[in-house]
Amino acid sequence: MTSLDVKQNTNSNRVLFKNITAFSFLQLMNYAFPLLTIPYVVRVLGVEKFGLVSFVAAFVNYFTLLTDFGFNFSATRSISINRDNPNRITEILFSVYTIKAILFILSSILFLLTILFVPVLNSEKELCLVSYLSVLGTMLLPQWYFQGVGKMSVITWVTFCVRITTVILIFVLVHTVTDYKVYAFLNSAGGVLIGFLTFLFVIKNLRKNQPFNGTTFFSVLKEGSVMFISNASINLYTSSNTFILGLFASPTIVGYWAAADKIRIAIQGILSPITQGFYPHLAHLFSQSREKAIEFIKKSFLPIGIIGFIVSLSLLLFAEPISLLLLGKEFVNSLILVKIISFLPFVILLSNFFGIQILLNLNGSREFSFTVFIAGIFNLILSFIMVPKLLAIGTAISVLMTEVIVTLLMIYFAQRRLRIEGNNEI
Repeated sequence: MTSLDVKQNTNSNRVLFKNITAFSFLQLMNYAFPLLTIPYVVRVLGVEKFGLVSFVAAFVNYFTLLTDFGFNFSATRSISINRDNPNRITEILFSVYTIKAILFILSSILFLLTILFVPVLNSEKELCLVSYLSVLGTMLLPQWYFQGVGKMSVITWVTFCVRITTVILIFVLVHTVTDYKVYAFLNSAGGVLIGFLTFLFVIKNLRKNQPFNGTTFFSVLKEGSVMFISNASINLYTSSNTFILGLFASPTIVGYWAAADKIRIAIQGILSPITQGFYPHLAHLFSQSREKAIEFIKKSFLPIGIIGFIVSLSLLLFAEPISLLLLGKEFVNSLILVKIISFLPFVILLSNFFGIQILLNLNGSREFSFTVFIAGIFNLILSFIMVPKLLAIGTAISVLMTEVIVTLLMIYFAQRRLRIEGNNEI
């Protein structure tokens, strides 16, 4: 290995470390701050109103999905590969934002028509409207840009300042059960402010007078559409569960499930900096040397797997004290749900490792899309069979079974790709 190679590896590792560190802090804020407010909010709003807010948020998430269009992965990868080419990055940025703006307009029209003609949503149209503001925040937020260039410190500090302000305002303004719309508005407004401030930073640093590049635009659209199909399928076995449960159960039952899932998501957030920090680093490695990338993956697998297992085991063993501390006795029915889904962080970590980190970087987008499509259909069918009978427990079982199937398929396809590439299995 030459001195130049050593220097490049050192710089690459430094970027990875800074990215993971920034992601760790960002995820800490995204999950720790809600954990600070959840014990207060669930006690003030109660199970029913908390369930109602969660049901509407799950509905709004469909429009967030459409507006995001898979760019958090496809654009991150494109910018990471072209991080040393400012002109190309500007072309990608312009194309992504143009597409997202068009999708936001279409989403808004569809959203307004839906709440106008669907009675259960029309009866809470104010809650729907304030919750929908989060979609605007998603449109503006350039997290994919900061991930790709390995400069997460900007978005991290902006998020910190806005989140801490939001937490303070929740304690100041949310006092009674009737303040559930205020709670939804504060969460949405925080997302809009983060998106707007980081958007201004990106626009300020763009190369001016860059001509529109039609080839780049359609390339970005094509790459994003592949991930959008995958994300839409993923949504069928993740965010859709709360919405489907709300179709058959009361807001109170939805509240039990939503609270349990928030605990799981918060615990799972411990692992997110690793997976999200690895993706742009691996994309960059694969663009330089597949051998080095595969070697890095093999060295990382065991320690990452051990960490994920410990996190899930801890959630299972300490489910009761965690639930009582965060949710209180009113949410005692959430305890069994937390236990059922306690190993989801470990299962999803493996799925991410083999699916996103390996399969996508080995050009296995077709197998990836097939896996999540099958999983989405499977969960949809299973949910409509189990939820009407078992309600929240049926939702928990459906989610766990689906994620296990996803992980097994991701492992199979990733190992097959590695054999095709001439690299031994992991």
